[in-house]
Amino acid sequence: MNKSQMFFPTSKTKLIVMTVCTFSIYIFYWFYTNWKILKETQGSDIRPFWRTFLVPIFCYSLFKGVRECAKENNVRAEYSPVWITVGYILFSTTGILPDPFSLMTFFLPMLPLLPVQGVINSLNAKVVPGQKINDKFSGWNIAGIIFGVIIWGLLILAMTMPVPSA
Repeated sequence: MNKSQMFFPTSKTKLIVMTVCTFSIYIFYWFYTNWKILKETQGSDIRPFWRTFLVPIFCYSLFKGVRECAKENNVRAEYSPVWITVGYILFSTTGILPDPFSLMTFFLPMLPLLPVQGVINSLNAKVVPGQKINDKFSGWNIAGIIFGVIIWGLLILAMTMPVPSA
């Protein structure tokens, strides 16, 4: 196995902030980047775009792959890929709930990803000592955060305004 980064090295804080502020779009970037790095480091013939597009079908294999790589490199990974997958898929379907609970679909799906990201960061730190974790917010990240805060503010305002009677 190539001794470069194994998976996407981002901080849990950045994962949380970007997921909430981009209404979970960052999760798709997270999956895509992990699949792309996996393809490059393992010489796999997977197609990162399609794995991301069909994430409910392929997320288990990514979670399992992270856990297996961690075990191969003596990095602690105490999560169950099955339960992480179940949690991710269930939390991704909260959009069918009535308002305001449907808004949970924009941030709950990242919760199962947090233990996986912790293992990814530990694994990358062991395989490539001194590698920096992506914890800085780029200009695009900041633009996404500002846009997300404005939209979240407008959503909350709209949901708290009284409905005019007919």
